[in-house]
Amino acid sequence: MVSDLEERKNVTISKEHNSVLIICFKTDVDMVMCELNTFIRAHTTIEDIVEAENGKLRYISEYKKDDIIEIQITSRVKIMPQYNGPMVGFLLKGTKNDVKTARAKVQKLIDDIHGYHHQVDKPGVPKLFKEEKGKYIIKIVENEINCKIDINDPSEIEIKGAGEKARNHIEEFVCQNAIHGGRSIVVSKGDLTKMDVDVVVNPANTSLSYTGGLSKAIAEAGGPAIKQESETILREQYGVVHSGQVVHTTSGKMPCKRIIHAVGPSSNKVTHQSRNSPVWDLYSQEENLLTDAVQNSLALAEELGYSSIGIPAISSGTLGFPLDMCTKTIVSAVDDWAENTQPGILVEIRLVDISDKTCESFKNAMLKHFGEDKFTLTADDTSTPSPLGHRHKRKIHGGRLNRIGQQAEDIKTARNIRTTHVGLSSHGIQVTSNKGEISVRGGKTVRLVKGSISAEKVDVIVNTTRPTLDLDTGAVSKSILQAAGVQLQQEINNKTTSGVSTNEGDIIITSGGNTQCNNIYHVICCKWNNNNTSKASQVLGKIMQNCLNTAAQSDYKSIAFPAIGTGGLGFPGDATAKIMYEEVIAYINANPSSSVSDIRFVVYDFLAIQAFEDEIGRWNSYGGGSFSPMKQHKKKEGFIHSGHQRLQGASGYNQEKSVFMQFKEKSRNNGDCQMVIGKILVQLQEGDITNETTEAIVNSSNRDLDLKLGAVSQAILKKGGQSIVTECQNLGRQPADTVVMTGAGYLKCNKILHMISPYTKLEDSVIKMLKFAEIHKLKSIAIPAVGAGILELAPKNVAHDILNAISEFVQQCNPRFLEVIRITIFQSPLVAIFNDEMKSMIGTPMKHTRGILGRARGVLKYIFGGSDNSARVKMIDTIILHIYADSQDVIKNAITKIDELVGLEYIDTTITKETVKKLTNEDMSEINKVAEPLEVNVQKINTGRVERLAIQGVSQSVMHVHNFVNVILDRISAEEGRKREAMLLAKNVTWKFHTNSGDFEAYEDEICGIIEQARHSGNPHVDFEIERRTYRIIFKEMIEVDLDDLSTGEVKRELKEGGVPLPSSWTTMADNETVKVEYISATSNEYQTVEKRFKTLLWGTNSNVIKIERVQNPRLYRQYMILKQDMDAKNPAGTDNERILYHGTKGDSVDKINHDGFNRSFCGKNATVYGEGSYFALDSKYSARSTYSPVDSNGQKHVYQCKVLTGVFTVGHESLVIPPYKNPNKSYDRYDSVVDDEKNPKIFVVFNDAMAYPEYNITFK
Repeated sequence: MVSDLEERKNVTISKEHNSVLIICFKTDVDMVMCELNTFIRAHTTIEDIVEAENGKLRYISEYKKDDIIEIQITSRVKIMPQYNGPMVGFLLKGTKNDVKTARAKVQKLIDDIHGYHHQVDKPGVPKLFKEEKGKYIIKIVENEINCKIDINDPSEIEIKGAGEKARNHIEEFVCQNAIHGGRSIVVSKGDLTKMDVDVVVNPANTSLSYTGGLSKAIAEAGGPAIKQESETILREQYGVVHSGQVVHTTSGKMPCKRIIHAVGPSSNKVTHQSRNSPVWDLYSQEENLLTDAVQNSLALAEELGYSSIGIPAISSGTLGFPLDMCTKTIVSAVDDWAENTQPGILVEIRLVDISDKTCESFKNAMLKHFGEDKFTLTADDTSTPSPLGHRHKRKIHGGRLNRIGQQAEDIKTARNIRTTHVGLSSHGIQVTSNKGEISVRGGKTVRLVKGSISAEKVDVIVNTTRPTLDLDTGAVSKSILQAAGVQLQQEINNKTTSGVSTNEGDIIITSGGNTQCNNIYHVICCKWNNNNTSKASQVLGKIMQNCLNTAAQSDYKSIAFPAIGTGGLGFPGDATAKIMYEEVIAYINANPSSSVSDIRFVVYDFLAIQAFEDEIGRWNSYGGGSFSPMKQHKKKEGFIHSGHQRLQGASGYNQEKSVFMQFKEKSRNNGDCQMVIGKILVQLQEGDITNETTEAIVNSSNRDLDLKLGAVSQAILKKGGQSIVTECQNLGRQPADTVVMTGAGYLKCNKILHMISPYTKLEDSVIKMLKFAEIHKLKSIAIPAVGAGILELAPKNVAHDILNAISEFVQQCNPRFLEVIRITIFQSPLVAIFNDEMKSMIGTPMKHTRGILGRARGVLKYIFGGSDNSARVKMIDTIILHIYADSQDVIKNAITKIDELVGLEYIDTTITKETVKKLTNEDMSEINKVAEPLEVNVQKINTGRVERLAIQGVSQSVMHVHNFVNVILDRISAEEGRKREAMLLAKNVTWKFHTNSGDFEAYEDEICGIIEQARHSGNPHVDFEIERRTYRIIFKEMIEVDLDDLSTGEVKRELKEGGVPLPSSWTTMADNETVKVEYISATSNEYQTVEKRFKTLLWGTNSNVIKIERVQNPRLYRQYMILKQDMDAKNPAGTDNERILYHGTKGDSVDKINHDGFNRSFCGKNATVYGEGSYFALDSKYSARSTYSPVDSNGQKHVYQCKVLTGVFTVGHESLVIPPYKNPNKSYDRYDSVVDDEKNPKIFVVFNDAMAYPEYNITFK
């Protein structure tokens, strides 16, 4: 090329180091340079990256290798997969034109790959996929199905939401100043790409290229999305954005919400400097253009609804504008804009740079503009607000606010719209990570402290007192007087004699006495009057403002308030909390430079604490929404409570102890109302859901995600833009009744949750959507009247199902992230229906409402500070499998294979035992401590008649938990058996103690049973508790010892009159003998009767009886006989309640049966065909089988002849844990036992151990 050019143009071209030397005629220079530059550009190697998801990258690299090779050959570029680094994708190397051609082909290859996010939330399975076994499953599926699968834990997914920033960033504050409208201008040193503000201003050039300086850093930090949107803007603007104009784009991966690109003047346009003076013309064109850029940025941020903005030294970098002139112009422009703009959303303007030099220049400009006494150095202040911001549709702004304060009409309109919907962010408020604390602009904090105010270490303590100034009345005043000392009363008395005013709202200031404060402000408040609440509100508001202003005049920093008026003055706790918070926030906004920065509300009363915590929750939940916790004095709010067991509150109206919801109707005209369900605030309002500022909105969609169907979908399409359509198309056809999430395009929210119809059941589908939102850590969502449109469901049913679903979701998941659900409905009639439904559900008795009131126990505990582990259900862990393939069919096959392999590892089992219903909260807590680390889900299921315990998870973990649960259930069974036995024993025996009067007095039956049970068990003593004192009975001495004071007294044991007599055939037993096994002589009639019956029922089986022993156990016998008496009285006359049956056993069980009887806990060792009870046979032949009576070490076998209470029976089945009902409508009347055949029974099963007595042990061969 060089030779050809030298020959054609008669020039000499040579290379020297990194430059090219051209020797030619002057007239040919431009032509030669042009050709050389063209050649260099065409042959210079550049790098570019085409971003792709990791799974798509791996899929293409393995299954589309030939396509990549073909692109490399035809486009003459090198293509390499890049898995690591800030950007994942295909790295392209080649000339500019070749890379451009290759990029389009690679992008198409990426776009052709289908992706599906498969959510896996079966208990234990997410944990499985994090282990080697799960990774092995993934490999099997990838290899068999020809796909690629990436695993994502939702907790690792970065979701850009309210108050959640992508990076931590340390920011150094330099100075600040309050400006018009409650705004502040702050100079800070830091990295603007990482700054915690809603909007970042990019110092752009007219072509929106990101070639150097801060602009390049923003492009790199935000990613390619910023460039892509910028290119779209340029196409719309014919390739240029003029100086002074601003545009806005996405913030990409940056932590801010939006980027405003402001085009400032460049150095080659600075032509208005006087030749004779270095002083710049104050109104030079360049200054005007820079002023335009700054003020248009502020106006746009205000219009978009953002509250904070970070502005760099625009034009001072690569554009070459003199630094001092730049910072001076920016400071002046900000102040000028604030002076000529009504107060609105934007309240914090930060002037930011990473260099000390620029920050110093900003500081000097602030000093010169405002004066040294008008601004504050804040080097030590690192606490700044972080309001919420949202995405809006793009606009181009041009022109400057003129000097007399006129504004563009569209900005006026936007501000007027916002006037009635002031969001939390407009007040610079942020709920901090410290519970009970909110941070307000300028580093000021408002904290809720639980305790005594007299112990606070602050500059000022506020005390409430009466006009009499008697400090010994009222709980707060008494506490302060006691801590400060009696001199405090004398000091305030002296104030009275000096003529100090004691009107309502006045303050009397004294010293702090012996407390840890400098001064005590004694305030005089009025009584609350339900008929005239405005006066009390005004007095309390006046007190708050007077205290804060007085403290600021003394240059104090900290002040502590009690819950003013909530004691004897009768202020409702919620009213006091609301007024106090609003007055403090209003004071800080009006006095941003006030010295008072630490404000504490110190509360000790439970109901007041709850009211203040609820108020903090409102400030936390209402951020950026249409409902504002700011003062609305003209709107009277009413509370409707529902429940039982009324509790009279200090507010003068009835609070209800079981209330878990509050309903608040703001205006019947627009339908605005709200209720609290558990920890979630549910708001109802009329409006357009596409204008919502929640983190996500919900859309009812179809399986093809076609946004052209349905009113809400069409509105989303119209306002959100094509990017949502593209994302929906990439997701492909979805299964019915599922939920998927996409971006929100140009809508104000961040995400859209698409509920895929048709729904199996609307209520269950809404629950599924709410769980999806919780899993993805969304704090706020807006939902329309799902199903009332194109699906034509009855509006009343829709309202009922949605509200029930929210309640059920709260019960099942105890959500940690989701805090606000806003039901936003466009049609007024539907709003009214929802409003009425909310009210009607509040008023419905608990037992009649399935959802909100029918399962309220866990939520009740939340409101009143208790806990209920039985209602607690662990939020199931979730993992997302990202599956990539070249067709949807392959993806479906992959999901089927995954489910098949997971099914081999997963167990869903139940334990059905009578003792399940006896599991206490403590038992469930103990079980969950074992189950949760193993990611096993354990849940009690009540089907109406029998409670079951469902256990779900990976097989090995489930078996471990299953075994542990059985240990707990066996423990309960043993304890229940001991209790039943004790009560039966108490029917026969009375234990008495010696009283001070010399008489003997009987213990209560329960205590008698415990004592008798211990005696029969052979224990030397037994301990029990009566009225919080512990006693011990020592059986040998027959004395009672009071273990608290060691006093003693005599005790005695007596048989009750009418008690069960022991059989006359028994031999005599000693008093200390609990069991006697009596050998029966083979020549006795008793022996021969038992032997004959036994051998007859062997039905020809040859057996030799070795011995027969009578079991004499008074305790077991009397228990049995008491149950027999009850059964004889209950069942119809003539019923054969008692039978002689047989029971085979092992030799080593004989002693245990003799002492403790039969134990149905051991059922299943042989069979549970007819239920989980103790089994007995009509024929001895059946019990003599080796299965039931195996040969012992002596070659002998054992069968018991038993008395068994069979009563009225029916056929059993293996799932029984207790006998079934005789009549389903009579839950108190059950069968006594079950059998194998109702007409000709051979096998009998009883479910109460005391219903069988082991009368004779027959030993045979």
